[in-house]
Amino acid sequence: MGISMYKVKTDDKIVYTSHYKPGTKVVDYKSYENYGTEKRRGVEFSLEHKLTEELSGYLNYSWQHGKVERTAVANTNLGSVNSTDYGIPKHLLHAGLNYKKDKLGVNLDCQYVSARQAPDDETGEYGSEDPYFIVNMGFNYEIAKNAVLQFTVDNVFDREFYASEPTSGRVYSVGLRYSF
Repeated sequence: MGISMYKVKTDDKIVYTSHYKPGTKVVDYKSYENYGTEKRRGVEFSLEHKLTEELSGYLNYSWQHGKVERTAVANTNLGSVNSTDYGIPKHLLHAGLNYKKDKLGVNLDCQYVSARQAPDDETGEYGSEDPYFIVNMGFNYEIAKNAVLQFTVDNVFDREFYASEPTSGRVYSVGLRYSF
């Protein structure tokens, strides 16, 4: 069981920026740029428990709040801001099970992220990012000493939601991890 409090300061936060043709609101191009400062603080509660020799479970809940500071940039959607960062979800929840026997490891992870709402820099109208609950699974197998083959499936149920842009859906990954 544990409780953690945290405070994070990020300089040059990455912001998705629309650049307008001079003197218009017509988008010339869009890019991710390092700009502004974000301060985030929060508290996390965690609980881990060994259910059997091979099976354990965990539960983590975080509450967080953030502020962003930046000056306006001409011919972009970046207005001057010194207020709450609405892009940071207030509530995060992870819960899952880990199974480990001999060379095989399996993880079932459930993740909840709360909704985010933010006023548009130009219009002041609110937009939002969906809350979502997804399930992820991972499998690993020790194929040799210090070598582990991994296979993961993120978003197992192919849940669709909006988080700044439509999400990619279910994702499969295969990897090999070697420790020296």
